[in-house]
Amino acid sequence: METNPTTDAPKHGALASVEISTLRESKLNPRRTVDPARMAELVESVRSYGILQPLVVRRNGTGDTLEVLAGHRRLRAAREAGLEWLPVVIRELDDRQAIELMIIENLQREDLHPLEEAECYRQLHELHGHPVEDLAAQVGKSKAYIYSRLQLIRLPDEARRLFTGGRLTAATALLVTKLASDQQLEAARRFAGVDGRTGKPMQRFSGVCVEPMTLAEAKEAAEDFMTYLRAAPWKLTDAELVPEAGACSTCPKRTGAQPELFGDTSRNDSCLDHSCFGKKREAFQTRALEEAAAMGRTVLEGKEAEKAIRGAGVLGSGSYLNLSEREHLDPKIRPLRQLLGKKTIEDLGGGVVAVGEDGVVHELVPRKEAAAALGSKYEWAKRATARERAGDSRNTVERRKRLAQVEAGRAVVAEVMTAAEHQEKTEIWHAVAAGVIAEVWADAAREVCRRRGIEPPKRRFGGPDHCGALRALLGKMTSAEARLLALELLVSGWIIHSTWDVSPGKAPVDLACKALGVNRQAIAARVRRQLEKKAPKKKASKHSGRK
Repeated sequence: METNPTTDAPKHGALASVEISTLRESKLNPRRTVDPARMAELVESVRSYGILQPLVVRRNGTGDTLEVLAGHRRLRAAREAGLEWLPVVIRELDDRQAIELMIIENLQREDLHPLEEAECYRQLHELHGHPVEDLAAQVGKSKAYIYSRLQLIRLPDEARRLFTGGRLTAATALLVTKLASDQQLEAARRFAGVDGRTGKPMQRFSGVCVEPMTLAEAKEAAEDFMTYLRAAPWKLTDAELVPEAGACSTCPKRTGAQPELFGDTSRNDSCLDHSCFGKKREAFQTRALEEAAAMGRTVLEGKEAEKAIRGAGVLGSGSYLNLSEREHLDPKIRPLRQLLGKKTIEDLGGGVVAVGEDGVVHELVPRKEAAAALGSKYEWAKRATARERAGDSRNTVERRKRLAQVEAGRAVVAEVMTAAEHQEKTEIWHAVAAGVIAEVWADAAREVCRRRGIEPPKRRFGGPDHCGALRALLGKMTSAEARLLALELLVSGWIIHSTWDVSPGKAPVDLACKALGVNRQAIAARVRRQLEKKAPKKKASKHSGRK
């Protein structure tokens, strides 16, 4: 039966056929994206067979048109196919009922994008007061599924575009939302393999676009962004460290406080407020330094502190041992502070406090005394104690040998760079240099910054960003300068890793020396002779003159 909504008034729920000109799409429809390929298929189907399932509509306020609540794609396809009349079911619904009907109808479709699905759940949950349990029962999903979809609402706008554009999957997008809000965008770009400056996919040297990360790769990369509470040097129950923030153990801004969204995080509870975490780190540092000063302990800072911290590991060779280091041979992998039991720092001959580049305060105690206290339990401590008793000087010999290698390497790099300055210019060198910076060892980047006198910026929660400093420098370079930077990075890596098992003549520095006529062996010999002249003379033994 053909009817006109302006003259005929079918009853609620009645089936009618109306002119297509009287139908209007609802502005309340939560669906925003339509797959062009599927739309084209629907148009062909409608052109061949017509509309088989009636549209659900309601009268608008003036009564001269009908508002489509379910069937927006069918309406568009019918218009494109040239149909004049369409079957409809007219419902008498207010705005809330209309929105709920459209949302439920959209949720029952298989091609709904997860972001649109998340928006549907959000409207039902937040705007219309439906509990998550009711939503789960209504759409046949688990509560965990509903919560995970609601979590997608936290995505920043650019991350949403990467998601709808196919550079992020539902799983990797959900992983982004589990990070602190100020890190989500950077993580989304990395997971999606896009350049943060251009917003376009990054390219390899061959010109092929970088593929987005798989979930396993994204999980590994996400470790760089996680702020695990287990790494906090303060007690998580300490509510006085930053009084306005309270204790970490009861804070709602952590993954452990939201198990319905993050699952079981008992071992990997993470902070979701980096600003607060940074304030607590600074407050703890201030408190620790004040306590150290009150007890008369020495405070190390700058390069002296970094040197002491680097050598303070369980298997390190420094004079101190870090009390926060964990003994992995212990069944519970406890820190040395616990293993030493009732032994105080004073019992171990006194200690020092070292402030690292990342702002973390480390308590260090003399290695010799700590090793003696633990010597009966752990093999490394037995070896350390025996080494002290025997007065073994192998470490000193190894350090001198290593210094000679590093200095020889630096001299080789200097001559390679001098010889390379007059080589042919190539426009591709900016891309090559950027790729080398992305892949090179951090030690090589640090060495290049040292050689060029570059002071790297500090990471927010970490040490100096040498690669970031070189990327900033690259943007100001000519092609010739970019070519030299790429070469310098490649050959500088050999300085740090010259003892690795590399086939003779195949290391980048060997190839560069051969191509540029630099005699690596001669330079190494010259540097060794110079270092030997500077080395302190050994004192003659009082027994050396006896026959």
